Amino acid sequence: MFRLSRIVGDVAPDGPPGSVTVPDGVDVRRIAFDWSEPLGEPRPATVRLRRGAAQGPRRWARDVRPVEEPPGTASGTRRS
Repeated sequence: MFRLSRIVGDVAPDGPPGSVTVPDGVDVRRIAFDWSEPLGEPRPATVRLRRGAAQGPRRWARDVRPVEEPPGTASGTRRS
């Protein structure tokens, strides 16, 4: 699966039509849109996310804290 907003440039098919099939019993739409729980075993990580982004991982977080931004910055972008 690919997030369409991240694809840049022309897209070309790879292989003949019908060369990729979804296995029986697999609901691709459910997998793509079900962000209610993480897939696989949980593994601790510390990550920095852009404000307002990555809502799925934020739901699974044990702790979410805003980052203190240095003076003269806004959302991680320095202003002159």
